[in-house]
Amino acid sequence: MNIEERNFQEKLKLGNNALFWIKLANKCHFDLKKQLLGLATILLPLTASIVVVPIDTIDIVGQDKNLIISGWLFLALSIILGLVQTKKDIDYFVRQSRDSNLREHLRNVLPGNSAEKAVSALPSVPPQSTHAPLYFQAIALLVGLLLIMSVATKLLIYK
Repeated sequence: MNIEERNFQEKLKLGNNALFWIKLANKCHFDLKKQLLGLATILLPLTASIVVVPIDTIDIVGQDKNLIISGWLFLALSIILGLVQTKKDIDYFVRQSRDSNLREHLRNVLPGNSAEKAVSALPSVPPQSTHAPLYFQAIALLVGLLLIMSVATKLLIYK
């Protein structure tokens, strides 16, 4: 097998593996991130209408108002963390692409065994992007929702 055939086979194998793992391992991650972003984006203006639109039977003052504002801040934080996670994912895929291009370039430029030695000496890219912002996004969304729902529940029960 010559160098070009080996490079093609390696690229095909890496491409198939990458597509399989990206689809399988990150599908849940991407779906969750989108759902959390969508939920926080919808809840923020929806709950804002409670305070902005004056209703004679509901009077939100003091601690209730502070809890709702805190809930909004957590929802806004959830949206920001979702955008941070999206940026982290983009950076990860760019690093993966650059790594793959560098390995292919080395195989094309260097002869035989020296190419394989150079490629194997390269540091590996981490197998996945960081998920920390996603976890904090979920926590911020939950806290914001709980704060707003606690005020809503209190207003429904005691009014």
